Amino acid sequence: MLLAAAPNAVVAGIALAVGGLIYAPFTPVAYSLVQGLLDPHEQQPVLTLWAAVAAPLGLVLGGPLVQFTGIRGGLLASAVLTFALVPAAAQSAKRDRRTHMAAEIRK
Repeated sequence: MLLAAAPNAVVAGIALAVGGLIYAPFTPVAYSLVQGLLDPHEQQPVLTLWAAVAAPLGLVLGGPLVQFTGIRGGLLASAVLTFALVPAAAQSAKRDRRTHMAAEIRK
């Protein structure tokens, strides 16, 4: 959100740096979760869905969003949606962890 409201290039640069520090571990963490939570035969369909459907869908939706709201509006909308999804992701992760732990105990 800071980048969308940045009054100058210095603030925008700081916002980009902080965003990069936050986003940088996403891919390794996501792949680690896929590998840790799914059996090997289940991993490829998930990764294929991610690469072949989710990424292009984001581009298809993001283009018109930025066209309609402008660059700052697009960044702000992206930040708001990201923050809005945090509770759902946390709840899902907590539920998956409990399920995984229960399965480990049963072994």
